[in-house]
Amino acid sequence: MVIGITGGSGCGTSSVGKILEEAGWGFIDCDAVYHGLLASDAELKDALVSRFGEGILSPEGLVNRRALGKIVFSSEQALSDLNEITHGRITEKVIELISECEKVDIAIEAVELLESGMKTLCTAVIGVLANRENRINRIMIRDAMSRADAEKRIDAQRSDGYYLSRCDRCVENNGTVEELGEKILSLVKEIDTQRFSSIARNN
Repeated sequence: MVIGITGGSGCGTSSVGKILEEAGWGFIDCDAVYHGLLASDAELKDALVSRFGEGILSPEGLVNRRALGKIVFSSEQALSDLNEITHGRITEKVIELISECEKVDIAIEAVELLESGMKTLCTAVIGVLANRENRINRIMIRDAMSRADAEKRIDAQRSDGYYLSRCDRCVENNGTVEELGEKILSLVKEIDTQRFSSIARNN
């Protein structure tokens, strides 16, 4: 079973992935995949520099994700262009990682999972939601970011309604990690049970 995990920045998608990983699942963190591609894929770097300029590079010639983020989270067109450049490459790498994974159950965590088309790789997709204040605080702590920049990042992303209408299931993450763990483990068990019931009905 492959479960997709998605949601806006600060909602806790990474926490959900870690919960499933600790439960024995294979876990593919698409942000880590993206980070790895930025460091290793020269063609991708060249495409990003061509679109966003050499100002996104560090003194060492690597893509500075914070500098790139300031550009794309300030412009809807820039964010769309970034996604167009990166989605295909990330998806190709995820398919490769799925084929190499020895685990029966795999979780794919990606903020842009629905937009990239990776939903087709998944048995089901879980959307993770959280209230605005919790998201702001998490982003500020995680990324050492100002409140204004955290709000700008959230405002550039999709609304809760987008995930509620497109994901197979949604879960709220406004409590403790333990509470989130209970919700997620119960939810994937329910999805697995329904999957087997559907297979039985169709045979």
